Amino acid sequence: MVEMSEERFDTLNEKVDDLIKLFSEMKRENQALKASENSWQIERKKLLEKNRPGESLKLAVKRMLPGGVLGRKQLTKLKIYSGEEHPH
Repeated sequence: MVEMSEERFDTLNEKVDDLIKLFSEMKRENQALKASENSWQIERKKLLEKNRPGESLKLAVKRMLPGGVLGRKQLTKLKIYSGEEHPH
């Protein structure tokens, strides 16, 4: 077996500690970015509903349809009316 010198062991131990600290910092930063992204998504949804009612519903239906020609054709037939009144 190869024996490790005490100095080499200490150096490796310090590097591992540095990596653990870096991981913790990156994890905190990632959580902050996720929270920020969620707040942006919520704000976007509110603005979309305020400015173009029904658009979020249309996007939800679009995501459920297949991505080809048939899905696009079906989406053109979708009619969404805001409020209680509609021509049918």
